[in-house]
Amino acid sequence: LGQESGVRSARVALENAQEGYINAVDALDDAREAVRDAQADLDDARDDLRDAEDDLDDAEDDLDRAERQLDRLSDPSASVTRLQREIAALEAQISAAEEGTDLTELTAQLTAKQGELAAAQSAAASYQASYQSLAQEVASLTSKAAQLEASVAQAESKVKSYESALKQAENAVESCQKQITTAQRNVGNAQESYTAAVTQYNASATTVDNALTDYATAVETAYEAYQTAQTNLEAAKVSAQNQLQSYADNLKSAQAGANKATGEVSLRQLRADLADTEIKAPCAGTI
Repeated sequence: LGQESGVRSARVALENAQEGYINAVDALDDAREAVRDAQADLDDARDDLRDAEDDLDDAEDDLDRAERQLDRLSDPSASVTRLQREIAALEAQISAAEEGTDLTELTAQLTAKQGELAAAQSAAASYQASYQSLAQEVASLTSKAAQLEASVAQAESKVKSYESALKQAENAVESCQKQITTAQRNVGNAQESYTAAVTQYNASATTVDNALTDYATAVETAYEAYQTAQTNLEAAKVSAQNQLQSYADNLKSAQAGANKATGEVSLRQLRADLADTEIKAPCAGTI
């Protein structure tokens, strides 16, 4: 019974160790899945970061281009003002000219200046439109670049976060692998203890079986000896009764036929013989 209890305890320990190993394997599978998920998230975050950086580079290139175009724009306002002054001066000269004065050259100059002014005013209008368009584009691109910089910063933060998550998941995998190694060692030790307990139990059971067999054999031998002694006892009783009856008969015959002296001698002898017929055990005990 003691060895059987030891076997049960060893079996429970083995089952617990096996369960611990299974749990460790499951934990490792979960940790590896977490690593795969973290790696996928990190890859996505890096892709988003690259896209954001590419978009930011494009926006900065467009902003540089628009700023250069804006810087290259030439404001014709000064030319318009100058031409307006010149035209006003020519008109004043023509108005102040005396009658009969040849105004052909002044008129031609005035017409030419008016043409230049119209062209300058058209260029000024085009400049204003281009300037406003480029200024709006620069402002839009500046805002877009700022937004993209924020997106890049956010993507970089996500990349760092997923890198940290990936590192934690990899550490968890390493920890689970160590736990599996420990669990395997525990299973091996528990298996050895269980095997030893079973071996010891079997040896003990064999010893007990042999002892029980010896005890059974001893019981049978003792019972047979008891039956033999019982039979011998009954036979001894019958023989003693027969012997006593024979001595009694002889005593009666001797008393009847002997003289007094001879009879006394014979009587003492017969009584001695009678005393010798008692059966006494050589030692005390119980069969």
